[in-house]
Amino acid sequence: MTDESRKRLTLFIGECWHEFPHGAEITLDPWYIYCLHCGCQKSNTKPNRTFTTNDDAHALVLKLEEKGMWRGFWDYAMYTWGENDMTPIAYCLFTYWLISNPARFCEMVNEFLEQKGGGDGEG
Repeated sequence: MTDESRKRLTLFIGECWHEFPHGAEITLDPWYIYCLHCGCQKSNTKPNRTFTTNDDAHALVLKLEEKGMWRGFWDYAMYTWGENDMTPIAYCLFTYWLISNPARFCEMVNEFLEQKGGGDGEG
């Protein structure tokens, strides 16, 4: 996943995609370096999300649901990666497959948001 994709997902869930002045570490102690967007201090900032963990996937699920987009995502995922004539058991297995790999799930949400033209935190 690219930084652009991670940034899209980060903004979608309502968090800051932290960016710091380039080269600032050369001249300044991290204590005096601040995020260009939110102003947080670099020395006290968690790294940007990687969108490879269960916590990342869970944050996306919650935001999709909060924004009323979960069903649209699920339908998109089913149409894109599922089969047209699934049995009820296959339907359940698809849901398991959908959420069983956090990195894959995050990639799929990113693709969905790209298709919708969203993910900039405005959704």
